[in-house]
Amino acid sequence: MEEEEPEASVPEGSKGEVSAPVDMELDEASKKAEDKSNETETSEQQGIDVSTLPPKSSLDSKQGKKDGEVQCVNEDGKAMAYQWKNNQWNLLGEATGMKPKKSAAELDEEMKSIVSNIISGKGVLSTALKAKKKKSKKPANFAQMTLEEKHAYAKKEREKKARKLEKRREKNRQELGKAQAHLAEQNEWQKLKAAAAKKKKEEREARKARKRILAKMKRDRERKNREIAEQNKRLLAEQEERRRQGGYS
Repeated sequence: MEEEEPEASVPEGSKGEVSAPVDMELDEASKKAEDKSNETETSEQQGIDVSTLPPKSSLDSKQGKKDGEVQCVNEDGKAMAYQWKNNQWNLLGEATGMKPKKSAAELDEEMKSIVSNIISGKGVLSTALKAKKKKSKKPANFAQMTLEEKHAYAKKEREKKARKLEKRREKNRQELGKAQAHLAEQNEWQKLKAAAAKKKKEEREARKARKRILAKMKRDRERKNREIAEQNKRLLAEQEERRRQGGYS
């Protein structure tokens, strides 16, 4: 029968003294890690960098510029929104929807990534700057052609280019003819419009002249009527004077 080895015994007092501080340190470390992870999750969910916000105590010495102004502060590790109303800051609630600003290190990494992509040919700019290779229009068996076949091929290509050039010139002539016809129509329309405006102006001037003549005739008639009335008045006065003198005699 095998003999059992005696277990190493530790005094109870010393065992308690060693395990208690270790457990306390582990509890504190786990608690800090849990608080940090909760704060990170909250900031990630809300999109707010709470560390960049001013503390709540800053509102005690700060007044709002106008009613309705909103200020976000760091209150116990949370982003809280306050509104200035009735000469005091009123709590609205926890702020959400704010995006955290990128740090200098993140911006540096992003810029390095963009530069490396451009250098490696993966970027949009490098792709746009690549020279386009012209496709060869020669047949695949051009090298195996005889000299006569090459001359015939070159002649055929020249004729093809000449036909294409003539077709382009014909198209340009047609477009030029259309443009000239359109320009002639525009000029004719401008002439008709100018003639109509001139005629309208002449009619307006004629009406004004006729009104002036009628007004002058009216003034002359009124003046003649006044002169006739004055003359009749003088004749009546003379007749009355002669009748009075004949009665006295």
